[in-house]
Amino acid sequence: MLEKCKWFNNYQAPCCLMIDDLAPVAISRDGRIGANNDWGYLMDKPGSLYKYLDQWLFQKYPEIRGTIFLPLESHNYVSPDMGYKIIKRDIVDSYINFLDNLQDRFEFAFHGIKHCGDEELKGKFIHEYTNADIEYIEYSVSKVESFKARNGISFLGGKFPGYSYNELSLSLIKKIGFKWWALDAYMINRRNCDNNIKYSQDKSYICIPTNASGDLFRKSPSLSILRNVKRKLKNTFYLKPEKYIQYLYKTGLPITIQEHYQNQGTDGKRQTPNLYDDIKYLDDLFGYLRRLDIWFANCSDIAHYFDSYSNTRIKVKENKIIIEYKGLWDKPYISIRCDKPAIINLADNQQISGCKKGNYWIFNELHAGEYHLL
Repeated sequence: MLEKCKWFNNYQAPCCLMIDDLAPVAISRDGRIGANNDWGYLMDKPGSLYKYLDQWLFQKYPEIRGTIFLPLESHNYVSPDMGYKIIKRDIVDSYINFLDNLQDRFEFAFHGIKHCGDEELKGKFIHEYTNADIEYIEYSVSKVESFKARNGISFLGGKFPGYSYNELSLSLIKKIGFKWWALDAYMINRRNCDNNIKYSQDKSYICIPTNASGDLFRKSPSLSILRNVKRKLKNTFYLKPEKYIQYLYKTGLPITIQEHYQNQGTDGKRQTPNLYDDIKYLDDLFGYLRRLDIWFANCSDIAHYFDSYSNTRIKVKENKIIIEYKGLWDKPYISIRCDKPAIINLADNQQISGCKKGNYWIFNELHAGEYHLL
């Protein structure tokens, strides 16, 4: 017996913590900065939001992996008319060093240039790709290229700020050559066919769903009997967060958890979800996930594995295995389960031992090529 695993190491489902809007900024009414109003300005210094997260979440759940979505510039922030003091710095070497220190746990993804555009509608900022034109697309391409050249950080994917975009905005994904994109979030906390990972219509990139809010385990007020019946009839929402997670898990769907590093929106009001306010709910969520057979990964790894699973062919002739791959990446990222404990890579005659899981041996990250079953 030999077959591809649906997910890496034959895990039942992957999980990614997706964090938006990390930026070197803080806002304060009195000039004081702490974890409760830090948007990334304090980086990993004492009193920062990162230190708070490390103490109450990351040290307890070292398995957490994820993707941080970065605006390339500091942001169009809260209006100075809101009564807040806006404290920010440019993206300087100390900030880049801070980002580098996060890369054992997080990858980085594109999240616009400054998040909000310069135009306003009825006193509210408009997300910058809502009405993007060709000039702004070209400008964005140049900003991504210069950000990589200056800071050594490249992106394999991203999302539009506020999940807001027009048809022209989609051309940015192709122009830069992103391999995946978190395009929409209408499926969040809902049982929906679009909770599945899939290709774009032209198969040029992979669409990652955003399907679980970081405050999913927040206790909500009781709903009326009528509203409960309506939701059950629509079959779109599980009232109990455990049931919703089980729906994603048992179906082998990615569990992608949406959070914000910033705790306030551009209108100065508290936004949900946000990491500081949701720390208890995230503790409940990751405590629940720890009991399950979960692959904790970032968006790029999940997309790469999905692409490899979809575009890898395995041929078995007697005791010889041939792995072929034609996908978006240069090399496949695939796991195979087998009833044999070891194989030999015929390219270099090296023996590869499998990892025992259940009644089978798992071979992870095999490259395209020919192998011999022992």
